[in-house]
Amino acid sequence: MIEGLLVIIGMEVVLLVSIAAMTFHHRRMDVLSGRYFANDQSDHVIEQLECEQTARQRDVLTAPLDERSEPPLPRSSEPTRIRRWELWCSYIRRLTAAHVSASADRAWGPRRAQSMSKAGISTSTLGQGGQTRAALPEGTRIYAVGDVHGRSDLLERQLAAIDADCKQRPVPRPITVFVGDYIDRGPDSRNVLDLLLRWQQSHEAIFLRGNHETFLPRFITDPRSLDEWRQYGGLETLLSYGLKPSINPDRNEQTMLATEFAETLPREHLDFLQALELTFSCGGFLFVHAGVRPGVPIHEQTEDDLLWIRDDFLNWEQPFERFVVHGHTPVNEPDLRLNRINIDTGAYATGRLTCVVIENTAVTQLASDEI
Repeated sequence: MIEGLLVIIGMEVVLLVSIAAMTFHHRRMDVLSGRYFANDQSDHVIEQLECEQTARQRDVLTAPLDERSEPPLPRSSEPTRIRRWELWCSYIRRLTAAHVSASADRAWGPRRAQSMSKAGISTSTLGQGGQTRAALPEGTRIYAVGDVHGRSDLLERQLAAIDADCKQRPVPRPITVFVGDYIDRGPDSRNVLDLLLRWQQSHEAIFLRGNHETFLPRFITDPRSLDEWRQYGGLETLLSYGLKPSINPDRNEQTMLATEFAETLPREHLDFLQALELTFSCGGFLFVHAGVRPGVPIHEQTEDDLLWIRDDFLNWEQPFERFVVHGHTPVNEPDLRLNRINIDTGAYATGRLTCVVIENTAVTQLASDEI
């Protein structure tokens, strides 16, 4: 009896070790290949992308990032081997949680697909097209572009792909809608704004405000706001304009940086950021940066919700006033739901900038050479 119990316990231990080893292998391969597991808008998605950003910042700023958006590891006099053991245990716990989450996705995936199909949304890959109950006016096609975050290289290729698609499939009224967060985190915010301004001159385009677009104008009038802005990638934006901020600027440096930045920032960039819209509606679709507060009419939504909302919006499964196209919360791939689609694929960290094409009731993903 006891021997049999020991055998069972031993088999379970071997199974757990095997699962951890396999998960570690797949996680390592996915990180090396640039893939991410996060497609559920949970907090670990943002944490994983922030880890990528921390590594990028280390290369750009060439200094420790103790004061950045993630809290620093505590300094301690513990022996190194004990610290390593604690970190390893924490890592194993995270791997186990990821394995459980993946198992739940496999179990519930077919049921979710069935419910989406009944509601009128195709669960085929977005590249093949998804159907929504919402519709655009006849002759109108919308190209919706996700969060750019300083990746001018990806934006340039995506804009070329939009032009190529319009040339291949002409339509009376093509509209490009950008859902915000053009600056911060990535390396080339300045050139992103230049590209958007040039695009505006020759295309019908709607530029929405993201939460990141609130920091830059405020910094010019309130240098102390850099304490918050730098946690969201503001130092990378300053670097793109040729400034050289330290990792943790004191009050004197903040004032000096604000003055220098006001002199360096092109007037058209500031005018562009201050003229951004909060929402855009067309047909049965609503375009917004973060989302909307459930149960509140569109015209009564607050700016704070439109730019910052997450869980209350993301977890809402009932129809909104219109079908919502949004960004703000990074996901692994465009996330098509019953009532919304998330097109923020974490471009600054993943190298994937998403553009979806909406025509009549069809939603498809536009291919570009970086995808």
